[in-house]
Amino acid sequence: MSNNPTEKGVPNWLLFLFFGSLAVGAMYSVFKHGFLAEQPRLQAYIIPTLVEVPQRSDAVISEGEKLYGQACVACHGANLQGLVGPNLVDAEWWHGDNEQKIYKGIVNGFSAAQSQSGQIMPAKGGANISDGDVWKILFYISSKNGSIKQDAPIPEI
Repeated sequence: MSNNPTEKGVPNWLLFLFFGSLAVGAMYSVFKHGFLAEQPRLQAYIIPTLVEVPQRSDAVISEGEKLYGQACVACHGANLQGLVGPNLVDAEWWHGDNEQKIYKGIVNGFSAAQSQSGQIMPAKGGANISDGDVWKILFYISSKNGSIKQDAPIPEI
């Protein structure tokens, strides 16, 4: 630096203003795009699942009867006559009278609002059973009730 009074540097206040503005701008950018950024929305993904539908047979129906005794008897009774849950041997079906509709109802359950009696039915009756087990139970129920249309998908052999 020379001692020439006509050569003056940039005033300190101007340097402070310049670098201060840069710092504030950087902090704002980080805050706005980092903390205030719109979070990506969770998208619902449909995951296809294959349900193995068992072949309808006397052995499968017998297994369905055993599974019914474990998962359904408390609400629908030992003879399917209904207790807390509805009667399963009469011709009155509130949520569909074919196996495919009844299957969906069992797998998904029913809220109190969906239920005619106001009683909820948890998905799969609250039991830890597979979707294939639901078909076995349904084959047992439809073997006892002739009013249910037997339209379960036929598995390929």
